[in-house]
Amino acid sequence: MKKERKGFYLFSQSGFIEAGIAVPFYVRGTGISEIKKGVIEQKRGILNPSCGFSWILSGALEVYDGPRRVLAERNHVCFSFAGEDLWLRCASDVCVFRWLALGGPFAETIVRSYRYSRHQIARHPYPEALFRRLDSLMDNDSPFHTRVKIAVVLEILAHAAEDEFGTNENLRLVDYALMLIRQNLSNLELGVDFLCEQLNTSPATLNRIFQNQLKCSPGRLILDQRLQLGMGLLAGSDQPIAEVAEKCGFRNSKTFSRFIRRATGASARDFRLRRQSERGPDPAAPETGSAAGTDRGFPA
Repeated sequence: MKKERKGFYLFSQSGFIEAGIAVPFYVRGTGISEIKKGVIEQKRGILNPSCGFSWILSGALEVYDGPRRVLAERNHVCFSFAGEDLWLRCASDVCVFRWLALGGPFAETIVRSYRYSRHQIARHPYPEALFRRLDSLMDNDSPFHTRVKIAVVLEILAHAAEDEFGTNENLRLVDYALMLIRQNLSNLELGVDFLCEQLNTSPATLNRIFQNQLKCSPGRLILDQRLQLGMGLLAGSDQPIAEVAEKCGFRNSKTFSRFIRRATGASARDFRLRRQSERGPDPAAPETGSAAGTDRGFPA
């Protein structure tokens, strides 16, 4: 099935095919997008069921990746995974990029197995002939053609191999460190020593790479990530403070509250009350007497 509109087209495979053909992954869609300066495209993680990548053809695209924003230009390849929030902003007059979306039982495993950096410069030129072949196959969902699509995608991934080994090796280490931090915020052992052990590197090397790539230390980044998580849970949920503290990697609520006070000037409880009063009562919550309902939403 092919859909078209100005500056954009996509080919998508029928959803029911995925249940009927036993293959490691499926090509869910591919296309070319063209966006103009300042335009922002975003998608919440819950609405992002696919993994894949964008290959920049012209212009510049700003891509949000956790604590940093990466400027991707011609021949940059930017990977993303299912469940992640997507945020793109055109940083040039016009940006054109080819995107590819994959799904199925082993899609993410196969893409990660290449050990590419999340954002890298491809060593080879954009493989236009391979993408054109993939485009020509997307209308056919037969078992044979579904398998041929997989072979073409694997060849495209080979062309996406990185350019400068040293630079991209550092980017790959930072990407892995960021993943470890996100996955271990509730872990009391999360710290520089924990990251160094997992990454098999020294504290000095890790700090140098973080300073070069992110302009901050790994310890500072861990604290910032815990602070963002804690403030978000306090402001956007009614979870007990002790439970929020545990999710943010603190042994008790008192230590967590002091942490919040140092950053915001208010204790965890006062910060929650202040944010909820700023937002006002939840219109969907039931009222009991003159008391307002508890805000159970998340910040926009």
